[in-house]
Parts: sequence; structure tokens; C-alpha cells
Amino acid sequence: TTPNAYYDIVDLDLDTPPADMNNIVLPNGVYEYDITNSGFMNTFTHSYSWYRIVDESGFPMPEYEVHYDKGTLTVEDGKVTLEVTLTIDARQENHKVVYEGDWSLLDCTNEVYE
Repeated sequence: TTPNAYYDIVDLDLDTPPADMNNIVLPNGVYEYDITNSGFMNTFTHSYSWYRIVDESGFPMPEYEVHYDKGTLTVEDGKVTLEVTLTIDARQENHKVVYEGDWSLLDCTNEVYE
């Protein structure tokens, strides 16, 4: 990770798995934050979706790993927009992150973490 960086992390549940796990492209649509981890498709989970700040060495700061209160992720041709509400230091914040460009994703389902 990059030192002193801010990250918004989402774990999406899709209706159908990608056809090519080496070239994952998210289908256009709106994905709602699933605070109860119900497993409904086309959502992003509470357990593995959060906002994170890392320190000057690039390590996560546990006090700034905050799950969202609510949110929506919108995917349009080549554009991803994440709009979330979260509470940091007893203060509610609204974040809007927009990304356009090459957004192919890696398949981490078989990763081994140490």
C-alpha cells in the first residue's frame, strides 16, 4: 500500500461469475451496500467493505478501518462511482469516489494470505 493513503474497499456479490477470471469487468448497474451480509446478489458486503487510512509506512491504522453506514456503487461503461456514508471519530462523513480508466480486477479467490 501507499504511505499516508486513503482507500475505499468494496467486496461485491455478483449475480453470475465473470466469464474470464483473468480479465474481470464489472457489469453495468447499481450495487447497494448490504449491511446485514444477506448474500443478495448485486450488493457489496459489510464484512469486507470499508474505508481505510494507512500510516507513513503503508500499514493500516486499525482506528481508521471503518465500515460504511450506507452506500451505493454505480458502474457505467468505463466509470465506477462509489457514494458512501460512514462515521469517523463520532462524525458522519459522506464520501464520493469516481474512477474512470482501466479497472480490470484481480481474482483473489485463491489467494493465500500469511
